[in-house]
Amino acid sequence: MVRRLLYFFVSLGAVLAFAACSHEGASPKQVLRIAVRNEPASFDPLYAQTPYDNDLAALAFDLLVTNDAQGRPVPDLAATVPTLANGGISRDGLTITYHLRRDVRWQDGKPFTSRDVAFTWHAVMNPRNDVGDRRGYDDVARVATPDRHTVVFQLKRPFAPFVETVFGESDAPMRILPAHLLARYPDLNHRAFDTAPVGTGPYRLVRYVRGQYAEYAANRDYFLGKPSIARLIVRFIPDDATREMELRTHEIDFADYVSFATMHELVGIPGITVIEPHAPVVYELAMNTKRSPLASVRVRRAIAEAIDKATIVRTTTFGFGAVATADEDPGSPAYDPALRAQRYDPAAAKRALAAVKRPLELLAVAGNPTASSIAVQVQAMLAVVGVRANVRTVSPMLFGAPASMGGLLASGKFDLAVMPYDGGEDPDNSSRFSCSAIPPEGANMERLCDPRIDAAERAQLHSFDPAIRLAAFRTIERLLVRDVPGDFLFYGVPGDAFTSRLHGVAPNGSTQTWDAYRWSLR
Repeated sequence: MVRRLLYFFVSLGAVLAFAACSHEGASPKQVLRIAVRNEPASFDPLYAQTPYDNDLAALAFDLLVTNDAQGRPVPDLAATVPTLANGGISRDGLTITYHLRRDVRWQDGKPFTSRDVAFTWHAVMNPRNDVGDRRGYDDVARVATPDRHTVVFQLKRPFAPFVETVFGESDAPMRILPAHLLARYPDLNHRAFDTAPVGTGPYRLVRYVRGQYAEYAANRDYFLGKPSIARLIVRFIPDDATREMELRTHEIDFADYVSFATMHELVGIPGITVIEPHAPVVYELAMNTKRSPLASVRVRRAIAEAIDKATIVRTTTFGFGAVATADEDPGSPAYDPALRAQRYDPAAAKRALAAVKRPLELLAVAGNPTASSIAVQVQAMLAVVGVRANVRTVSPMLFGAPASMGGLLASGKFDLAVMPYDGGEDPDNSSRFSCSAIPPEGANMERLCDPRIDAAERAQLHSFDPAIRLAAFRTIERLLVRDVPGDFLFYGVPGDAFTSRLHGVAPNGSTQTWDAYRWSLR
């Protein structure tokens, strides 16, 4: 989920500290200046909550399997990607074997081994750890480590998206942790590791000033080669207008997930490149199906009829987005071109919604210009059909955190919510719409529970046959359009913007920094 204080002011002291640290140990020509929208609650990748958290986690930590810029699975800490063809996936789908690279070391010099992978799986599954999503990991019966460079996952049942979900580029990537540093703790919540992490990645965190910036140094011993950029200074700048201004004046070199409005403003400016990565992202007006009056499919359908999606796409994405029909985007193998978007019919909506008397609470993330624009327009469109919607903007943490940490979505404390969702490269959406995925067990924030969807989800999860999976996804998409757990507004993701100093940026759609070790400055 894409999850900011509306304005960000940097004090003189912070500016001076930033200027000093950006020159320490490296000339300015070797320092990449990055701006991200929000500060992570933890630098432990186990607790990455947002795409911004994930992008920072990818600087210091690695997956078993990542994706290239075309979205194809490629080895990361694994030496090869397990498949049916190479025997990494057994014929019955119950055994997944990873052969690990032998040349990897943690940033403290200790060797990376299969023990680290097994430990990280146990950490994900440890109920004491505040992990938001265990989908796929909870399908593992046991993990074996027959030698230092082999990991074998024995599954309880076949799980088709395993390789792209478990320690892969899923919608919630979990990166490998060091067992030699963390295995002694009963849980990993609020440890010193949160702000002093040790990973296997191309960069190591060397300084963190809360509320201001994080500084990373190149890992000279990175197994894929020493990064060419010596230092990264990552500033936390919630306000898109500030990031746009600093890109224009070249005070920063790179900003990820800039708003559609900023992309529109920056396109064509000399010295600045804007990239719109392909990403399986859909913006949804999510509806809490367990709250009256939204428990009624008739009411949910009428709300969708009140929303002019074409206008929202035009005014919010400036042509970068496309009207959505369901949760699978046109780049997904599960996309169904035969489905049609909910029609815009405010007259019919007004008749159906006449019985809705109480105001509806509409959640949006504070500081996210796209979410704010959508929320204001939805509020106005609902007012036209006689429904009052009170927009409530909340912090990213309050919006998207697990229920145990007070997250409003996961706790069900909302009526409507502007919810951007990144589905990951595999079209599996069982963590979104299965009955068993209702929080705290998953990300079914709408709390839709339909036995027909559940049956189709089981079919696609437990088969490696593409035809069986496709048929199941077509059933799921048709039922989602019919039952309207949310109004799927548009496909598209805010992109990256960077100056002509930076070269080699090629986001894979899930992680903007997946290949940061290849980037260079000129």
